[in-house]
Amino acid sequence: MYYDPENPVWSHEPSLGWKPWSEQVRAESLAARDHAVLIDQSMYGKILVQGPDAARALNRVCGAEMDVPTGTSGLYPIPEHARRYRGRCHGNASFAERIHGHNRASSQTRDKAWIRRFADPQWRFEIFDATSGHGLLSIHGPRSRQIMTAISGDDLSNEAFPFGAAREIDMAYARAGQFAGHFWANLALNC
Repeated sequence: MYYDPENPVWSHEPSLGWKPWSEQVRAESLAARDHAVLIDQSMYGKILVQGPDAARALNRVCGAEMDVPTGTSGLYPIPEHARRYRGRCHGNASFAERIHGHNRASSQTRDKAWIRRFADPQWRFEIFDATSGHGLLSIHGPRSRQIMTAISGDDLSNEAFPFGAAREIDMAYARAGQFAGHFWANLALNC
């Protein structure tokens, strides 16, 4: 929830009032609002769906069109039936015939089974649980693009890298998939 090197003890008492750690949370919130914060979200489940029929398989279960141009990303609901929302998938069409999905922590096995359940057995695609092979870092705040541009050397301005864009970038000696402007971050890195 917060970082406090001086006092690493967490109070478990429920309360709506000011807590001993509220000042640290306030400082982090102001940093996100005024500057930038980096958050490790690697605990989110990550699936990779690839093959000629990957988008077709995902279209069968997602509430939005998954066959989008390479270099785009978005949030796609996964409804279970008319009255129940199963979850969501953050899809990232980084390459032709390959879609990265980010879902809730610990739901990747269930989501893989759900996709397979509704896919035609003749379709050519495969699903991998990529959670342990990829990290997910998000940078929030008005200075996030400036910081990432300095690290990568790529132009990540709003004009060059608009909301919903996705591409790979080089950062020092590493390559990372990056997508722009979703509900939790200005920029997110799929490392």
